[in-house]
Amino acid sequence: AAKVSRLRQHLRATYGKVVERAGGDNIQRRTSDLVNVFAPEDRDVKKNKGRIDAVVLQRLEEQCRIMRVNPDIAKQDKEVEEVLEKFAAAAEVFSAAADAFLTEELSERGIMMSSICKWRLDPDVAKAALAEQMVAAEARFQAATGLPAEEMRRLNMHEKMKWRIEDCVMRLRAKVAANMLLPRAADGGADAELSKTLVWRLGEWRGAEPGNGKTAPKPREYAVWTDGESWSLYQDRWDPKVSVWKGVLVDEGGVSGGAA
Repeated sequence: AAKVSRLRQHLRATYGKVVERAGGDNIQRRTSDLVNVFAPEDRDVKKNKGRIDAVVLQRLEEQCRIMRVNPDIAKQDKEVEEVLEKFAAAAEVFSAAADAFLTEELSERGIMMSSICKWRLDPDVAKAALAEQMVAAEARFQAATGLPAEEMRRLNMHEKMKWRIEDCVMRLRAKVAANMLLPRAADGGADAELSKTLVWRLGEWRGAEPGNGKTAPKPREYAVWTDGESWSLYQDRWDPKVSVWKGVLVDEGGVSGGAA
C-alpha cells in the first residue's frame, strides 16, 4: 500500500492533478492539458505510433519496475486506473489533432510547394488559401472529437500550426530576387559548368519529414527559378571542390494559375 501511495505521488508530480481524487489545491487538468504533456516528435510517442496512452502505460510499468511494485496490483488502484482512463481519452484527441493539424499540406514543405506550384509565390494568395485550409483542419478536428473551439485553441499542435502558417507567409513576403550559381547543363551533374542565374531566394525552410521516425532535417536555404510556366527548386549548398555556394536541384514541375 505504501509503494502504491508513492506511485500515486509520482503520477501527480509527473502529470499534475489528472483526477479529482488526487486532492491538493492544484486545478484539475483539462483534456487539452493532458494532450499538451506530449508532442508528436517525442521519441516515446514515435515509438508507440502516436499513442500517448501507450506511453503513459509504458512509463507507469517502468516506474513500477523501479519501485518494485506489481503493475497489475498498481493498475487496480482507483486513482491509477482513472489516470490511465483519462489518458486513454486524451489519446483520441491527440491522434485527431495530429491528423488534422500535421498534414503534409500544412507542413513547411507542403506550404512551400503549394506557394510555388499554385500560389505563384504571392504571400497574400498564400495567406488566404492557408486560412481556408486551417478552417477546414479545425472543422475536421472538432467533428472527430466534439471539443469546443476554446479547448481546441489550447492545444499546442493547433498553436504551432498557426505559428507555422504565419511564419511561412512572412518568409514569402521576405523573398528576394538574386543571382545563384546553377549548373548550365540540363542534367545538373556534379561537374556541370556553373553560371549566375536570377532566382527567387525563399530563405530557410524545412524539407520533407522523414518517414522512419528519425529527427526532422534542419532547415535549408531554398531558391526557385521560374519562367512563369515551369519551375525548378534548388537548395543552396557548399561545393568543397570549387569552394563556392551553388544551387542543387531538388524538384521541378509546372506552375498553375499564371506566372510567378
